[in-house]
Amino acid sequence: MWQPADKKALPTPEDMVDAMKAIYRLEKQLAEAEHRVETLKRELDGLKAWLSPARRLTSDALSSIFEWCAELDWRSPVKIAAVCAHWRQTILSTPRAWAFVEFQSKMSDDGVKMYLERSGERPLHIYFPGPRSYILLLPILHRIQCLALDFIPGNAEEVVFPAVQRLSACRFGSWIPATYINIKRFPALRHLMTANSGFSSSTPPQDKNIPFPSLESWSLRIAEDRIWIDRLHCCKYTLVSLELIHYASGIPSDRCVVFLPVLKSLQIFAWDGVENWMVELETPKLQTYEEYVGGEDSPQYPIHTDTKRVVQMRSNKEPPLSLCPRLETLQLDIETFATLTSVLDTLATEKETCPNLQFIEILDEEINPSQEVQTKLDQVNFNSGRNRHVRLLLRKEWSNLPGMISEFCGRDMPCTWEYPGLS
Repeated sequence: MWQPADKKALPTPEDMVDAMKAIYRLEKQLAEAEHRVETLKRELDGLKAWLSPARRLTSDALSSIFEWCAELDWRSPVKIAAVCAHWRQTILSTPRAWAFVEFQSKMSDDGVKMYLERSGERPLHIYFPGPRSYILLLPILHRIQCLALDFIPGNAEEVVFPAVQRLSACRFGSWIPATYINIKRFPALRHLMTANSGFSSSTPPQDKNIPFPSLESWSLRIAEDRIWIDRLHCCKYTLVSLELIHYASGIPSDRCVVFLPVLKSLQIFAWDGVENWMVELETPKLQTYEEYVGGEDSPQYPIHTDTKRVVQMRSNKEPPLSLCPRLETLQLDIETFATLTSVLDTLATEKETCPNLQFIEILDEEINPSQEVQTKLDQVNFNSGRNRHVRLLLRKEWSNLPGMISEFCGRDMPCTWEYPGLS
């Protein structure tokens, strides 16, 4: 390679010609070297890809992975299809991956239709917001398994949803004509979520005499209008799980009794307290009970007293343990340990109370039980003569007890109005 005879001297015209030639040769060699490096990188990546475990996955395994990706992000199928021809072929032959149709997104109606077409005949979970055209649903009514609506569209009164098993009314404070929910319009309905909406007695003439569906679970907002009680009677022989939500006003003024012979899980939330609860539920098979009552001093607590077969209970106040002789797990959502010490005092002095109790769980992972609490727990376990020891557990969050109604029907499913895939 050419080098100047004296680097400290100024270049002569001949030196400049020789230097330019040397620069040209070096740049050419560098370009060739860079090209060689890129070629080697491609060869290296190709060999790594050839040895990659993903390459050895069968189409069935890839389909399962792609379905899981679609559950986490409804846009995944489009991204996956752009990776390579094999993945595109696999994702296009995986209808379930396209079944997470996101009507809340800004996707065009044509984009939504593409998802619906590629999802084949897979059952659909849908949250349908107001701005979308209701006509989009008409070709797929037979496929909708879970449906969440902001409101009942005015042109939907004659539409039948033959496959809907779970229906949610999402908009808070809205009202639903009680007779809109009937077995003619929803013949397969088993799970109803109307905790944000009230039932209204206003009745479309064509729906007046059509029976109410045989629900297995129902989350509802109670109101003065007794129509919800009438509907509760209609499904009493099938209802297994019930959740009642009570706000500041809206409760029947006349006492009524509802017999629920197969109910196993009951949840009552009276956020503003209760002065006079007039709805008595008879629940001979109840096993799981949750009760939250707002206000420091509630005139009526507990709200529900038919708990002789209850095995799991959750509450934000001290429950009357004498009403729960079969209790095994007690969950307390409390701000201080005063309620807990009172419960332990009862157990220590009345060994016949809740003889099967094994767990007391507190929703607070940061506060450690005081020495007083530990002493009382020792008294319960060692000095009271109880057959079973009671364990105290601190929980970061609650999980559903057996039979409790789940707010959403699956992990990140698009039928929820808080679907995380929107971001």
